[in-house]
Amino acid sequence: MIKKSIGLLIFIFCFFLIYITKPYSQDEYFKYESADLIDHYFSSLQNGDTKQLLSMLTGPYKKKRQNLLENNLQYAEFVRKINADLTFEIVDMNVLDDRKIAVDIIVTRQDSIEKLKLILIREDQILKIYDEQLVP
Repeated sequence: MIKKSIGLLIFIFCFFLIYITKPYSQDEYFKYESADLIDHYFSSLQNGDTKQLLSMLTGPYKKKRQNLLENNLQYAEFVRKINADLTFEIVDMNVLDDRKIAVDIIVTRQDSIEKLKLILIREDQILKIYDEQLVP
């Protein structure tokens, strides 16, 4: 009886060990990395950290925002104020290819709710925000 119990405990321990050390699939890791970037992005919006925001952008989205983020000294305070009570929820992630992922997000500010789609792209091994679209 004791040998069966010890054997069962060893089996459960080995199963648990294998389960917790199971590597992420490439898509799972991509989604985890994307969620981390989005968390930092919205945190930077709340803090008005325009330098950090600019470092997270690339492509057409960076071109659209670069002048404002770099040259408007009052913009950091404006961003901080309008995003002070911001909350967000990631509602869906779709891996488009090995470099791109689309992330659907619901953003709540005061009394308004917006649906966004962020397109993230891996650029030189670094994940960045490539585009932002309002979803009707």
